[in-house]
Amino acid sequence: MREIDVHGMSVEQARNVILREVEYAYQHNMMTVEVIHGFNNGNKIKTMVMHLSSNDQIGIKSVDSSLLNSGKSIINLVVQFD
Repeated sequence: MREIDVHGMSVEQARNVILREVEYAYQHNMMTVEVIHGFNNGNKIKTMVMHLSSNDQIGIKSVDSSLLNSGKSIINLVVQFD
């Protein structure tokens, strides 16, 4: 698992960081990337994260909201078998 915090970033900055981290995690056979985006100052980043798909980045299987923390989303990655 990889966890990143994108508080205080613009949507574009957050998207670039998230996609770079997803690529790193996928290349290193990690199963998830947890994105801390917060929820108090709007949900633009959360909305962007929830709409990420394999069309945006190879390796993304699905994206879920955290059940325990509404300020966090979980990007599930495709598992690679060697």
